Amino acid sequence: MLSIFLIYKDLYSKLHYSIPMKKFIFTLLCSALAMSLYAQKSLTLVNKALNKGEFSTAKTLIETALKDPKISKKPKAWLTKAVIYDSLAFSTDDIKQKKAYIKTAIEMYSKFAEMKGGAEKAFAGEQFGNGINQVLARGGQKTTPYKTMGQKFYNEGVVAYQAEDHKKAQQQFYLASLTNKKDTVAHENAIRMAYQNDPVDYEMVKEVSNRMITNDLKKEFAYQALLEASENIDKDNVGKVIADAKKEFPNNQFFMLKEINHYIASGKTDEAIVNLEQATQKDPENYALYLNLGLLYEQTEKPDLALKNYKKAYEIKPEEYNVVYSLGGFLFNQGIKINNEAGSLSDSEYKTKGKELEAQAAAKFKESLPYFEEALKIKNDEEQLLNALYSIYKQFKQEDKAQEIKALIDKL
Repeated sequence: MLSIFLIYKDLYSKLHYSIPMKKFIFTLLCSALAMSLYAQKSLTLVNKALNKGEFSTAKTLIETALKDPKISKKPKAWLTKAVIYDSLAFSTDDIKQKKAYIKTAIEMYSKFAEMKGGAEKAFAGEQFGNGINQVLARGGQKTTPYKTMGQKFYNEGVVAYQAEDHKKAQQQFYLASLTNKKDTVAHENAIRMAYQNDPVDYEMVKEVSNRMITNDLKKEFAYQALLEASENIDKDNVGKVIADAKKEFPNNQFFMLKEINHYIASGKTDEAIVNLEQATQKDPENYALYLNLGLLYEQTEKPDLALKNYKKAYEIKPEEYNVVYSLGGFLFNQGIKINNEAGSLSDSEYKTKGKELEAQAAAKFKESLPYFEEALKIKNDEEQLLNALYSIYKQFKQEDKAQEIKALIDKL
């Protein structure tokens, strides 16, 4: 065994040292030069296609070129890929394709920046729009390629909005928000444009508002938008959104009322009442809080508390239709209940209690009348109001007024 090993070792040594060293080094140099020339040629072909506007070809070429380890070490190669995908994003009308191209372009710009030691250093040059005059023109604001890309989409959104093409405006503002995640106005405009289109794209509203919250952009507005989107397409998440919003903005009346409505819709009236009572302590001049309390106390058969809160709402906002009508409606409904009680009496019971109950009902109807008449001055085309007024005038034999109301009912 030992002799065989020595023979092979000796043979290896002879073969190894029989190759001339200079020739070996020269071969390596030639190989390295060939690889360098290949890499340069690959990038040249990519840039040629890019300059011709042949973006699909450039995309294929750069993907192939970056498989070469030597090319993949060049920051400029990743920048070139970013520019290609940036250009592709503006060369298609397919929204899904645009989103995919934008995502890749941002990733590649970020990779280039990372390889160059950070965005501040990587995008400092004039070729990125940060020349002295360019920065001064923007009021001292420096830029990055993805900010520039976002600005292009934003400008297209403005043009579409001015042309009243709200669908395209929504799309372009959305793309701008996707491109520059710190652009508050682009995010806000994308959501506002959604409400100019029918149907409202609540999925987009949800996505954009969530991104605003994540990036700390106008969060109060963002939570309002997210809440409305959730109410329409993600009802199971409404409670969480409200809780998150109230944690951030504990004194916001919009979120308070949304929470109350959520409790009511969920059948949790006790929780709703507690929250409303707390809300009135924080905002004692908010008539809507008292109006909602009146409604809840009426629903939970607590008429004294209901009347107290309806009157408080009326005291604060007597010119508001819902306030005046609700107060009149509560008194009218109390009269209906008493009348129904009288109607359910037996003959013997009616003899002793019937007339008294009917008198109480009539008093409630009479008490409701001035509020209904005030409501009529604010709105004269509400069917429920008109029907209630007509029945009261008929009961009190005010025929002229009853006919006037009937004429309004006939116009409906």
